[in-house]
Amino acid sequence: MQRSRAGRLRVLVVLLLLFVLSASLSGCKPKQAVVPPPPELPVVIPEDPIEPEPLEPVLPWSDADVADLLNQDDKDWTRYPDLPLEKAAIAEVLGDFSDAMGRQDVDDAVACVFVDQQESYRILFAGKPEAMPGFGELIAKAEMSFLSEARDPEKTMFLRTAEYKVILSDFTFYIRFLKTPEGWVLYDF
Repeated sequence: MQRSRAGRLRVLVVLLLLFVLSASLSGCKPKQAVVPPPPELPVVIPEDPIEPEPLEPVLPWSDADVADLLNQDDKDWTRYPDLPLEKAAIAEVLGDFSDAMGRQDVDDAVACVFVDQQESYRILFAGKPEAMPGFGELIAKAEMSFLSEARDPEKTMFLRTAEYKVILSDFTFYIRFLKTPEGWVLYDF
């Protein structure tokens, strides 16, 4: 009886191994889908091809608009009748800014800057307050180098721009001002 038990056990082990082996081999072979080739389409060439007509460009401006733009470039800002008034208003802001820089007063200096730029300049000044007085002295020497024409307050909140230049040795840098409905402010430098 022992032989038959041992024989049966061997048969079971062999069957189990065959089952495991066949299951693992059948899982290794992926089934491939058969995809038919695409059908060939006939190429049709028309006997009399249609030639497109050339299009005339449609511009969003007229010749008169272009002439007006070109004439604006020829205007001499140094002859604007309100130049002295605008220079005085900018000089007041520039003086307030220079004084605040000399006192290392970050809040007063930033108050002279356009609202969207204030936080950036606050971080800059607070990070190096010892540089503020020297920069204030330098910026106080700025001279106007450009003034734009006045703009319609119904169309824009930036009524005018002005540019001042500062020369330091052989290097020139520029300070820009914006005129808003509230008055002139420093925009960037």
